[in-house]
Amino acid sequence: STGEKVASKWKQAISSHPDVPSLWKAYISFCQSNFESFSVSSLRSVYATAIRVLDSQKRIYNEGHPKHRAMEHRSLAVVVGIAHLEIQAGYRERAIALLQAMIEVNCFCPKKLQYDMSRLTLTTFFQTFWDQDVPRFGEEGALGWNTWYDNMASNFKTKELLLDYDPNEPTEDVKPIEEENEEDSMETEGIAPLEVTEENDEEDTSEEEK
Repeated sequence: STGEKVASKWKQAISSHPDVPSLWKAYISFCQSNFESFSVSSLRSVYATAIRVLDSQKRIYNEGHPKHRAMEHRSLAVVVGIAHLEIQAGYRERAIALLQAMIEVNCFCPKKLQYDMSRLTLTTFFQTFWDQDVPRFGEEGALGWNTWYDNMASNFKTKELLLDYDPNEPTEDVKPIEEENEEDSMETEGIAPLEVTEENDEEDTSEEEK
C-alpha cells in the first residue's frame, strides 16, 4: 500500500541520517498520523528507538557542540511526547513513572556511577533502586537515587553485591519488598493519534548540510 511505501522511505531516511534531530521530529509526527499502522505499542517502540539512537549519536560530539545540544533537546521532547501518549492512552501512572525515572537518572545519579560504568551496568543499578519500595522524585519523603545508593552501599562490601541485590531475599539490613504487579495491556483500541506541541530544537542544520 501507499502508506507502507511511505513508512519504508521514512525508515530509510532515519537510518541514513540518525543524527538529525529535526528528522526524528518529522518521523514521529508521521507515525502519529499514519492511521494504517497506528497503535500505542508501535508508537512506544518508535519513541524508544528515537531516544536510544539520539543518545548514542550525541556521544559522538562534545557537550558544547551544537549537535550534542540539539540531540539532547530532541531527546527531552521525545520523552515528553511519549508521556503525553501514555496519558491519552489511559496509562497515567506509567507516564508519571517515566518522568520520575528520567529525573532520577539525570539529576540524582550517584556520583560513583556517573563515570566508571557502562550504560548497561548503570541501567542495571538503577533497576535495583527502582524495584525498591522507596519514595521516588515528586513523592513525599523522596531522597533521590544517589542518597539511596550511598545508604545501601554502606551495607555492602562491593559494588557486585549491591548489583546482585535481590529485594525478595531477606538480609539482616534489608527487609523483603512485595512488588505490586500492575496490569499493563498493550492493546488499546479507539485512540486517535495525538499531536504533541514541542519547542523548536536548537540545531544548526545548515552546518550539517555544509
